Amino acid sequence: MFDFDAGGSVRVQTENCSFPNRGTFNWQLLDCSFTASAAHTEVRVKVGWRGIGSGLLGIDDVRLVPQ
Repeated sequence: MFDFDAGGSVRVQTENCSFPNRGTFNWQLLDCSFTASAAHTEVRVKVGWRGIGSGLLGIDDVRLVPQ
């Protein structure tokens, strides 16, 4: 989840990036691209899983790249 904030607790935009695969599989690239719809001073990134009771989640090389 990406939250674009305009200082303090003023949220101007939230974007979600979902990975549809479930079960067992090898490492896969997940690429998310967003354009902010309003001026902002902060970007908050939350990485994790939802709706999965157990297992292993591996995260490698998270990047934020301005366009």
